[in-house]
Amino acid sequence: VAQRQGDSDFGDFSSFRLPMGTYQFVAVAHMTASTDKGNVQISSPTLAIIPDAPLGNTFACVQQVTVAGYQTQDVTLDLKLCVTDLMIKAMDVIPSDVKNVELVVNSGQQEATTLAFNPTTGLFNGNHSFSRTWDASTAAGKAGVSFSVIAFLEAYPKVVSAVIRAYDAEGENLYERTFDNLTLKRATKLVVSTNLFTGSIAPSLSFEEWSVENVTKP
Repeated sequence: VAQRQGDSDFGDFSSFRLPMGTYQFVAVAHMTASTDKGNVQISSPTLAIIPDAPLGNTFACVQQVTVAGYQTQDVTLDLKLCVTDLMIKAMDVIPSDVKNVELVVNSGQQEATTLAFNPTTGLFNGNHSFSRTWDASTAAGKAGVSFSVIAFLEAYPKVVSAVIRAYDAEGENLYERTFDNLTLKRATKLVVSTNLFTGSIAPSLSFEEWSVENVTKP
């Protein structure tokens, strides 16, 4: 059974009949860029595939349900977030020559091409990176701009690296910053506030001391 935002019964399913027995109900909900995208493919309680990218908020639940007899049963499924979120917040001003900004989470790993995960554990099928690129030209001259990537990991918590890059209109890499030893947790947004485009300089001042000359006059 598939639903999309805008459906009259979105988030609630009409009753359906099942023979007596024990079942596993598998539910997956995810945010997508458009309701025109395909539905999640649920193959089993341990395999589901999201058909489109970039990855958005993703929830899942696997629950055992026993149908006891000829009666109506209400079943509530508690869906848990399966993903993590890394947000880089630029405290300095975005330069005027920056056209695009790219953020890669779990850098150093191959980019995820198939969004397959285990609804039972909420874990991704493999160790992969996730990235996103923004048109930052309209944010030139502004400070406090944030760049966020939602990622699927094969274990939580996990220590990863992330790379953020800024490119000009010709695609030349103007600025690059690497963040190591970031601990990402399931259902947790890690916000890193930093200066992306300016270096930190702490000048040290030294002052010349007075020299003393003693002269004795008779």
